[in-house]
Amino acid sequence: MPALIGLSPRLADQAFPRDDHELRDTAVALGNLSSLVENNAARILSTKFFLDLLADFNWERNGSLKSQIYTHLSLWFLGGKAVSVTIEIGDRHYKPHPIPENSRTALGIEECWADELGRLLVLHDDKVENGEYFIGIACAKAFAEPPDKNVPVGNFEHHDCQRFFPLVGQDNCDCRKSTSVLKNAYHHPAPSEYTQSEVSFEAAKKNIHLLGASEVRPPANGSHYKVKFPGAQRSWTLDSNHNPCKERHLKQLEAITGHNYKTIVYTLREGRLPPERLKLED
Repeated sequence: MPALIGLSPRLADQAFPRDDHELRDTAVALGNLSSLVENNAARILSTKFFLDLLADFNWERNGSLKSQIYTHLSLWFLGGKAVSVTIEIGDRHYKPHPIPENSRTALGIEECWADELGRLLVLHDDKVENGEYFIGIACAKAFAEPPDKNVPVGNFEHHDCQRFFPLVGQDNCDCRKSTSVLKNAYHHPAPSEYTQSEVSFEAAKKNIHLLGASEVRPPANGSHYKVKFPGAQRSWTLDSNHNPCKERHLKQLEAITGHNYKTIVYTLREGRLPPERLKLED
């Protein structure tokens, strides 16, 4: 259940000749991004802007680095490996998105990038609560170094925007980890009738792993099973004397799992999560 990552102008724009140092950093950064994608820790965002830019890919300095870069970009934007988003906000007001530092390009495409990301932010903010983000911008500097170096992300150029997508690196974009500044870009909406459905003790015990539980520890005595979730400070209690499970106990799983009550009930009853859906598609 990953977040979405958009490329910065520096990583996206290969439409003009670059020196060997720039090509190396770009190839390494895109390779590290690919590793996250392969591990389902993130997914790449695709819009019309990135597709148009790839069509203008410059081969003047043809070579292995250029080939590596084109392979990454084409797999994402032409090979269906990226998440394609259509941005439609009508006549609603928006501001161009801040531009990451050191992202000015020879062709000035960063202005087009800022315009599109500004419109995307309006669409994104219709789908979030409490000021969270499920889209981040890949910081070229942070991704161009080995993961174990913990290189901090850079900054945006001076701006006056109150809302803007966060810059992310390899250490803060995996929404399965507590260090992430991004939330899951997907959810599992369940039918409304599941707010009234009961969940038996046996169904909860059997299917709780589908909500991320790593262990169901039987009681040494009594009726309280201890359910462990990775990263959770406390275990969740499943009581065999409560059949069906009490609603207030099931609702405790919302904070632990990140799923809403309907999804929790559906998953425990049906033995599967509801179909996954991108939040931007709602």
